[in-house]
Amino acid sequence: MESKRELEFELRNKGIAKEIVDQVIGESVNQESQLAMAKKLIEKKYYKWGKLPPFNRKMKMREFLGRKGFSWDVIKEVLNSY
Repeated sequence: MESKRELEFELRNKGIAKEIVDQVIGESVNQESQLAMAKKLIEKKYYKWGKLPPFNRKMKMREFLGRKGFSWDVIKEVLNSY
């Protein structure tokens, strides 16, 4: 389970042309799928942050999703549900 940016980076490192990567990723990865992936990742890791104060918990989740390459729009929407 990877973010759009992680997929782009991985494909570009394997030598695939930018135009091809943009075309394939653009067709297959949309906002809803990114949101679903981010929520699944948070659900898997939530046990680590569940007992933290709300501010610290959201900060940890925001940093985690940011490191995974999700856009700020996706991160904000996921955090609004917690």
